[in-house]
Amino acid sequence: MTFERLFSAEAEAAEKEEENPDKIPRHVIIDEVVREPKMHYYRVPRLGSYMAIKLEYSSCLFEEAYDEAIANYEYINNLRKDQEQEKAEFELTQAEIAKERAEAGEDYERDERDWQEF
Repeated sequence: MTFERLFSAEAEAAEKEEENPDKIPRHVIIDEVVREPKMHYYRVPRLGSYMAIKLEYSSCLFEEAYDEAIANYEYINNLRKDQEQEKAEFELTQAEIAKERAEAGEDYERDERDWQEF
């Protein structure tokens, strides 16, 4: 089975579960490849296990590129987590302002904010 097909199937299953942003990085591991029906062999199967990790990085000429990819993954997850907290605070503030204006009998148009995607 190709890496892309195997990883996409596992990724779909992982999306159904609640994601844990502290978990780095998502991976696919098959303990015994010979007994796994999803595995396809173009030649004679070999004993062992299989592990696949999806990483995106600019260069793989040095080991530092791998370390940098993991550090970048952690950094982006921290930015997303901070942004989610900021969104929650913003929504809470907007709800409080709307409630105060409604009690005062005034119309209130919510402030809209553009959020950066990471």
